[in-house]
Amino acid sequence: MKELTQMAREKIEEQIRKTYQTAFKEGIDIYNLGESLYRKHPHQWKSIATGKRQLVLNQDSLRHVKVEVNIVYPGRYKLHEHGESTS
Repeated sequence: MKELTQMAREKIEEQIRKTYQTAFKEGIDIYNLGESLYRKHPHQWKSIATGKRQLVLNQDSLRHVKVEVNIVYPGRYKLHEHGESTS
């Protein structure tokens, strides 16, 4: 179960980063990361916002991604004590 959870965590993080990079190339703040800066520090946001869409992000804006996974039901796989799985 521990290995399955780790694999899921890594795959989800990879997908989040890929989605961010794809959207960034199109000039889209897909996760609304700039919204937090806009709400908390509007003057700072205004000074760094660029382009028609007021994008304040750059390629490296998504530095840390924390993914927590809790697998409640592993589906059709039966997990054994030694970490083996069978279908």
